[in-house]
Amino acid sequence: MTFIDRLQKEKKELDTKISALMVFINTNDKFAELSQFQQETLKKQSEYMRGYASCINLRIDDLKE
Repeated sequence: MTFIDRLQKEKKELDTKISALMVFINTNDKFAELSQFQQETLKKQSEYMRGYASCINLRIDDLKE
């Protein structure tokens, strides 16, 4: 497995986690039961995760050039 393959695998796994978190935030009633702090930090976490995914994409694109 090449380094690019490993990055792509990491990105795919991260995308799965981001999707699951977004489903929880947007559709799960238990999210509303969390404290305001927990809700805000989970939303912030999803933003950071998407930023991390974007960085991985940039690295993959750069390595493919």
